[in-house]
Amino acid sequence: MNRSKARKSAARIGPRLVWLVLLLAARATGQPSGDEAVAALRAKFLDSYTAAQIGGGDPADDGAALESYVLYPYLRAARLGYALAQTSGEWGATDQDAETFLRTHATQPVAPPLRRQWLESLARRGLWQAFLERYDTGAATEALACDRLNAKIALGQTSGLPAEITERWLTPRQLPHECEAAFQWLREHDLLDDALVAERVQALLMSGQASFARVIARRLPEAQAAPLRQWAELIEKPAASIDALLADPSLEVADEALLDGYARLARGAPREALRRFRALTATRLSEPGETSQAARALALGLAWDRDSEALDYFARIAPADLDDYAFEWLVRAALWNGDWARAGDGIAAMSPTLRAESAWRYWAGRTAERHGDEALARERYGSLAHDDNYYSAM
Repeated sequence: MNRSKARKSAARIGPRLVWLVLLLAARATGQPSGDEAVAALRAKFLDSYTAAQIGGGDPADDGAALESYVLYPYLRAARLGYALAQTSGEWGATDQDAETFLRTHATQPVAPPLRRQWLESLARRGLWQAFLERYDTGAATEALACDRLNAKIALGQTSGLPAEITERWLTPRQLPHECEAAFQWLREHDLLDDALVAERVQALLMSGQASFARVIARRLPEAQAAPLRQWAELIEKPAASIDALLADPSLEVADEALLDGYARLARGAPREALRRFRALTATRLSEPGETSQAARALALGLAWDRDSEALDYFARIAPADLDDYAFEWLVRAALWNGDWARAGDGIAAMSPTLRAESAWRYWAGRTAERHGDEALARERYGSLAHDDNYYSAM
């Protein structure tokens, strides 16, 4: 049975990362280059580990020296992982060997990757009881988390299961195909209604997953799907979509979708967002709260580009929409534009936690110095004297 693309990807990437770690560790644990015996042992380990990835090598040829090598458990784990991938049918000797190995090395870094491989093997073979008994959230992937749900369904352990599957369903990204069986179970029990489908589509859209959101939205009646597809358009083509809405006032659009699309335009093309701000806030986002959020999106986009007009739009943001993140960029924009008064005001408005960071204590000193308050500047600079970072050096 083919497993998910995600699992295949992990299987390809995982050994490469392990190989790199083992190579570095093998070099680190070696003795000086003049010690030929240690160098030969290290080379034998690397050769054996490479062979183990494709099922090669004979454990009988390892010898006592290799078996005592500090990284030898990784060689054994590689062999077990390959064997588990080839295993079919019921519980067998390979499963027993894996269990013994994991019990012995339970707290060591070598254990989690092999545990994942073992759980994948158990799931592939449909050995659900053994799978559940050995399931470990610390070693689980998203595919294995869904296999756990599938195991409960197969074993009739359905108490509390609808809530667990629903929580997984509302994940704001595409999930591996192992999850589909659990979602189908919800449908068969009339527990996956249009409201839940719409909720997942909205979650996907909020995380920018427009393409996959369209796929899920196909399950909805047209009246529910249409505004969600429009949101997807605003994500994928914000400028064109906003222009169409400005050109035709009769078109309906959810404020949340329009603000999201405008924020994306402001991030990617702030000058394009600037050109549309006046018309948009005069017609579509004219409520004070909406105008403030649009101004925040535009101010941040302009600030990221070091555009001098950023400060004009920071001034239009309502106090409720100015958090520490916004204050940081407001202050940076003010400093880039030489507006020391607004920089000082912005730092003063930050939360005490942010204001206490070295960078902002330094810039508070600079702003005080610019305003001729040498005592306050000295105090701010003095607070950095015993730090050990760039700003204390400055």
